[in-house]
Amino acid sequence: MIGKFVDARLLAKTDRESMIKICESLLEDPDCDNGVRTGDIYGLMIESNFSHGFHDKAAELVKKMKVKLGHKVNLDYYVDAQILSVLQKEREIDQISVSPELGIDEEIYIDDS
Repeated sequence: MIGKFVDARLLAKTDRESMIKICESLLEDPDCDNGVRTGDIYGLMIESNFSHGFHDKAAELVKKMKVKLGHKVNLDYYVDAQILSVLQKEREIDQISVSPELGIDEEIYIDDS
């Protein structure tokens, strides 16, 4: 499992489609979190799509990541904060808010219209 993720990271800049296929197969594996964290897989896909100019796809993956990992997930832990900032502005994703009791609590909304 870790070997597949390493392969995907190596392909991220040169062969985005193959990288996505590898990542999706990792996410479908029920034992995924035993080798690679789900957030790391989503983070790789989000950052790769973003860097290749596929901002809509990156924003869609942020939404899927939030559903999969729960609304209390700290997205900054897995995805570069500058990428999240750009996606917030471009795709009408709500701001990341800080909750003093819980630490970081991102309330992300993506307008699908």
